[in-house]
Amino acid sequence: GGYLMASVAQKIVAGPLAAVGSIGAVVTCPNFARRMETEGVGAVQKTAGKYKRTVTPWKEPGEEELAKLQEDVDVVQKHFVAHIEKYRGDRIPNLEEVATGEVWYGEDAKEKGLVDQIGTSEDYLADKMEAGCEVMQVEEIQKKKVPSWRSMLRSTVAGSDPIDAAVGSLGRPTPMLEYLGATMDQSIDDIDAMENIMTGMKHLSTEERHGLLKVLLRMER
Repeated sequence: GGYLMASVAQKIVAGPLAAVGSIGAVVTCPNFARRMETEGVGAVQKTAGKYKRTVTPWKEPGEEELAKLQEDVDVVQKHFVAHIEKYRGDRIPNLEEVATGEVWYGEDAKEKGLVDQIGTSEDYLADKMEAGCEVMQVEEIQKKKVPSWRSMLRSTVAGSDPIDAAVGSLGRPTPMLEYLGATMDQSIDDIDAMENIMTGMKHLSTEERHGLLKVLLRMER
């Protein structure tokens, strides 16, 4: 499938040892029929349509089923070759010669018309930069990890054993904390705001922090 996708490009650049081609089709189906018979195991299958299932792992295929499977593989190959002919037919001198499932490497692939140029991706980018093209790099931005409500509360009241024990004993957050958690998941700004609230709680007195946490946790003292 790799060359199938690459063939639509205006220009194909391949490395010196790149394996190119493999214009063919293959299907493999393991067969456990004999082992299942030995083990006394069977399979029940119902189908609608004569060829809905031909070769399966559950029974020995017959001649008609194998012939149908080969026909299906040949159809895939026909469309594969037609695709290559459409996009690279003018650059491959003998398409029938390369449509055998074989692969060719580097210069051999170029000689067959399968690729247009030999070189590495680094060489290609360097050439484009020297020619004045702007080369851009794409980086993945990792999503900020959302702290759990338990860890946020514990960090806020570190050293407060009664509250820490209460937080740890809860099987799930209260409705208010569930709401806060759902809100935090929606926006990084909301997460930062919640962190700021927790930081601000550190400046409260012990009694004030405990009072606020009682409300959040719906604790009875």
